[in-house]
Amino acid sequence: MSFDDELTKQIEDMEETRNDSGLGSRGSSLSRKGDNEKVDLPTFNNPNTHKTVKFSQIDLKEGDTLPLPINNSYDRERDKTDKSKYRHTDHTDNFGVKVKPCKYDGSTSWMDYLSHFEMCALVNNWSENRKGLYLAVSLMGQAQAVLGDLPSEKRQNFTDLVSALEERFAPSSQTELYRVQFKERRQKASESLPELGQSIRRLSNLAYPTAPLDVRETLGKEQFIDALVDSEMRLRIKQSRPKGLNDAVRLAVELEAYNKAENKVREGRGYLRQTMNDDELGREEKITKSDSPTKDIASWMQTMEKSLSTLTTEMAKLKTSGTNEGS
Repeated sequence: MSFDDELTKQIEDMEETRNDSGLGSRGSSLSRKGDNEKVDLPTFNNPNTHKTVKFSQIDLKEGDTLPLPINNSYDRERDKTDKSKYRHTDHTDNFGVKVKPCKYDGSTSWMDYLSHFEMCALVNNWSENRKGLYLAVSLMGQAQAVLGDLPSEKRQNFTDLVSALEERFAPSSQTELYRVQFKERRQKASESLPELGQSIRRLSNLAYPTAPLDVRETLGKEQFIDALVDSEMRLRIKQSRPKGLNDAVRLAVELEAYNKAENKVREGRGYLRQTMNDDELGREEKITKSDSPTKDIASWMQTMEKSLSTLTTEMAKLKTSGTNEGS
């Protein structure tokens, strides 16, 4: 393609761009007083030489229109605006859906759910207004009834909604109930040691919400030790002096594993001892059976000796009585 063809193509492209932009011939139509009036045009790139060429003058005839510059700033700015608008729309549509909070129906701990919701709001970078909206649409069951009881102007307010839900599902008056449950907590039959530790930790947080963390750790540790069923395990954990609840749970799990292993060893030794006893009993029975004829003869001889001794005694008595009668 020659340079003239390239120039013609660029001018045609500019005309199409000008018509599409709605400018029409505004500012580009020239009235001529002379036949050869000359006007300055912008620069163009020569595709053959790859150099910038300036056309300072170009012959125009009456009725011709001046082409728009190739680098049309109006179209460029409009494209930027449109792209920015589309990007803003996409961002707005996808805003706030990185991590969706779970539903809450009031059957679980409200404090646990509030912690979960706060973490979701932090990840999603929600404002207070958006937090209120997402919390409202995350409620179900009894919790949704609390939302319905609120005035319409408070249903989207995060602070008011949290206060209403806390008053319904975690009132301050329940701390005494949690303290009783905490002190009476004991290990269940099918409950593992880690499960017991987690339950005691949760009860300590509910029973003493305003206490410092180290105080709750100490209370939880002591209650965990008292809740154990095995008295020997309780004593050994106290002797180890754990620093906190986690340390006490770890020691209890280790002791439980050692006890299970020792019981298996004892069961194995008991089986071996029983086997040995059975073997000894069998040998004794065999000996007894083999010695039974000898024992029978010995018993018979003892009986005969007793009978002979009795007979000898009777004969002596008879002799004595006969002598006395003759004298």
